[in-house]
Amino acid sequence: MEEYTIIEPEISEYLAELSKEDLAEVIALYHNKENKIKDIIDQFNLRNINLGDFRLHLPPRICHDYVCPQCLVVSWECHASRGNYSIPYCPECNTFMYSLYDGEIVLSKRRREQEYINYMNRVDVNYYESKMFISNEEFVGFSYEKKVVLGCMASVSISEDLSHIKGKLLNNMKLFPEETNDTITFECINPPIGYLNEYQCGLEDPLGKDLIFPQKQLGGTLQEQFLLWKKINLAEAKELLFWRSNHMGFFVKDGALVEEVLSSLLSEYSVGQVYKIIWSAVSQATDYYSQTNNRFKSANSIIHSCRRSADYFKSRGWEIKNYYRPPACQQSQLSQYYFDTVLKIGDKGFNTPASLSLLIHNSINNKLTDDASAGFH
Repeated sequence: MEEYTIIEPEISEYLAELSKEDLAEVIALYHNKENKIKDIIDQFNLRNINLGDFRLHLPPRICHDYVCPQCLVVSWECHASRGNYSIPYCPECNTFMYSLYDGEIVLSKRRREQEYINYMNRVDVNYYESKMFISNEEFVGFSYEKKVVLGCMASVSISEDLSHIKGKLLNNMKLFPEETNDTITFECINPPIGYLNEYQCGLEDPLGKDLIFPQKQLGGTLQEQFLLWKKINLAEAKELLFWRSNHMGFFVKDGALVEEVLSSLLSEYSVGQVYKIIWSAVSQATDYYSQTNNRFKSANSIIHSCRRSADYFKSRGWEIKNYYRPPACQQSQLSQYYFDTVLKIGDKGFNTPASLSLLIHNSINNKLTDDASAGFH
């Protein structure tokens, strides 16, 4: 086992006369907020100083949980405040071992705030009252995406008599993948997610039943079904990429490069296989960071590593096995409703690449089943 260097902190002149045991007790009393700093000074006959400077004289704590990958030195933790220590850092190069900044959560919050601002800027204040009911005729004119989104909402929040959608039931539900593509709109949701408490949407009979038990894939063409499958796949792949990267301390910026690479991978592989590729790419970035201590380059390498890993496996004829959904990236209600209820392909939506031929085969089977059921009745 490799041995790492431990640098012992220097003891301040202010505390130099204390024994090792007394110094440890001073530190323990300091972090016990029930003890006044003045009482600690008096108890150990320390010189009076500005009470606000007292913690600055306490030696850092050695943190064996983190080792600087550049210097191979065990990290230190300073006394940030009473009861709290700083982020571990290298005593040689002063590099922090990790960051408390959760970039993805911040960006997600900003996107939602901007979404609401944009929504309020383009919608009349009376829009809420005028759009509280959807007729069968109006529903027919909806885009295919809009029909599926409305069906997803109805599947988890429709009233007992199937007459309306109850917004309160949608709160705190994962309706969409966290990184839903902008083209999968929230136009059915009025007001947008996060403002649903007072929302109810009436449905003309038998629209509620038609959404809960959709027939003929909600009337979508094969091309419309295929495109929405691809959009959901891309959103789920992005969700894992950003969550896994951020979880390991890397911030990957969304953009054209990410979308192009993931879309290219998803044209050949299932979401489950792309999950495996992403997981491996982030692990490689972690190894690279341990060698270089360059967080920016390590984060930037992730999306390129995804493409290289796929090419590497393909060139050797190796199979890429489907990965699982980690707890932080559980399947959204939209994904469940679309693959289980609308397309009726279940886990194939996750374990199989988006495929027109599979949809054609599925459509034929569904038609044969419907015809058989009609003949039986």
